Parts: sequence; C-alpha cells; structure tokens
Amino acid sequence: MRLGEAMGLGRDRISFTDRPITVDRQVACDGDTGSGRYGSMRLRHAKWREDGEQGRRVPLPDVVALALRRHLRDHVTWGAEELLFSNATGTGLLYPYYWYGRIWRPALAAAGVDYFKPHSLRHFYAASLLSQGVPVSEVSVWLGHMSVSFTERYYSDLLPDAPDRARLAIDGALGVNHSRAAASDGSGAPVIRLPGQDARSELEDSTALSR
Repeated sequence: MRLGEAMGLGRDRISFTDRPITVDRQVACDGDTGSGRYGSMRLRHAKWREDGEQGRRVPLPDVVALALRRHLRDHVTWGAEELLFSNATGTGLLYPYYWYGRIWRPALAAAGVDYFKPHSLRHFYAASLLSQGVPVSEVSVWLGHMSVSFTERYYSDLLPDAPDRARLAIDGALGVNHSRAAASDGSGAPVIRLPGQDARSELEDSTALSR
C-alpha cells in the first residue's frame, strides 16, 4: 500500500476471516482550497481508480493481521469510515508531514535504523513476492499499478530467472529427465524421456537428434 492508502484504511476494509484488505481510497493533499495554492486534505478514491470502481483486494499476511488486531485493540478508529490512523487528537485525517516528523523518524531512531523513505517498504513487499516466484501479474494488481508492463519494467532486475523457470516448468510437466546418461550416443546430450516413452525409443530419439 502507498502511504496515502494506508492513511485511508478503514476497519470495514479489513477481513480477518477471508484475509484480504480492500484498497479503494486514500488520503490526499489535493483538495480545493479556493486559492489555487497547495491542497487541502481529503479522503478520495485510490490512485489509478475512478469513482465507483471497487478497488483492489490485497492478501493479508498473518504477521500484518496480528499487528492490525493489536492496533485496533489499543486505539480507537475515527470518523464514519472508521479510519485506523487519524491525527494526534483523534479528530481528523492524519497529515503526512506530522506522520513523517512525529511517527516515522522517531520509530526509525528507536530501532537504530538509518533513515529511509517509507515507500521503500512497498518495494520490499514487491521484491519479496517476486523473488519467491509469485507471478508478476498478481503482484502488479496488488500494488495497484496501472499495467503489468509497468511492474515488469520497474522490477525487471528481479525477473532474470524467468526463462529458466519456464523451461523447468515445461520439462517437469512433460516428465523430462535432465540427467546425463550413457544411453546417449556419447555426445553428452541430456536424456529426454516423455511420458510413456520406453528406454529403447529414448535411445533411438537421442541418436537421431545427434546426427
């Protein structure tokens, strides 16, 4: 989730039963101030989403569910939307500049961690999923990107082994044996045995392919 999306998270957007989080709104500083300068805080639909669309459903990991349960236990929600994160007095939207200065920086200092932007956590999330083989199409949806191609371009350095995984997937589905054996003609080519193929036909195919 983006920071603004987290600030716009309400209790009714969290399902501890089915374990998704619905992301369909965010706190943004783009409200009309009447002067045309800067922007006032407002709660609006999420990025890349038009009014009336349902938003996206993001899987809720156990560790995050536990943290959210503890937060709801220790803090009250705010407003008709039951927002989890409000301002310091619990009377309005949480301002980003307050969050950065009074919450984020002190938390990093208390943990003894050098400063980094909170948006880096979003990249950590994406990198963790992609490195574990989660399809980029699903990661793109959960991140709320406008297209899969955008996700592929941004995280292309995490997808170099995709061709190897594709080859192994098809070889596994067709029962290919990648072990090298003396049954070949001596060229060292891998023995390829398809489902239902016996050793004799395997040897004949291997010899034919080497010619």
